[in-house]
Amino acid sequence: HFSPLQGVSGQAARRKIALSKKSVTMTVGQKKTIRIKNAKGKRIKWSIKKKSIASYKKSGKYAVKLTAKKKGTTTLTCKVKNGKWKSYSQYVCQYAS
Repeated sequence: HFSPLQGVSGQAARRKIALSKKSVTMTVGQKKTIRIKNAKGKRIKWSIKKKSIASYKKSGKYAVKLTAKKKGTTTLTCKVKNGKWKSYSQYVCQYAS
């Protein structure tokens, strides 16, 4: 007999860990908040490839605030520990002057 709640818990268990956006365009000095979704209760590490292009500060446990420093492109990476550390997504940041 089918229960209407049957598929719901399975769907919740399969939620992907992902960043709130895949890419963003910002002007120099602009700030934007980026969140990691579906990572509640897991350890998280953030890193940015080119620190001269953009910087970040933690904004709560599951988010960072990006600041555009100069024109260029860089990548913000979020690693989530789910047993082992794994890089689930990359956030490509493109900054226009």
